Amino acid sequence: MEQSPSRSKKSIAELKGLLQSLSTQEQMRLPEVLSKLAVERLYPIMRELELEPALQEHLIWGYFREKMSGVLVISDELMAEILQQHRDSQRIVAESLILTAIKEEKISLEQLLEAEAFSTVLFALQENKVEAAALKLIQPPAAGEKNRKRKQAVFDRAQRQAKHN
Repeated sequence: MEQSPSRSKKSIAELKGLLQSLSTQEQMRLPEVLSKLAVERLYPIMRELELEPALQEHLIWGYFREKMSGVLVISDELMAEILQQHRDSQRIVAESLILTAIKEEKISLEQLLEAEAFSTVLFALQENKVEAAALKLIQPPAAGEKNRKRKQAVFDRAQRQAKHN
């Protein structure tokens, strides 16, 4: 059931008060003692909760380590999410997650570079840094093509930008 914006803000304020009532040591243990579901629900609203930077690091680590556990290879989507977290927060935890995944052979350096390349192109498109003539060169991906979702996202963004030029 969808909460109203005022109810949602009230709930966040109540949760923020509860978290602030915990000692720093208790806060740092939260990602370890909370359920997987609780961490998944806290992660998207951690900025609104104005958590201490160290707690945010622990929460980010817990959130992504859970997503990475039990998989042999990290999906391109998860890699993109980790890289986006790094760009958004500039926290060292994202770098640590990537290094851990490389050590555990869950991602390859090639996969990491590919993900970063797509992210860079999307960023350039979002910032309107791609010339109109170059936008016309971006083609839709073929069915079953490797990195189809990423290529589709780049194509869609290029199409939207071309319409506005």
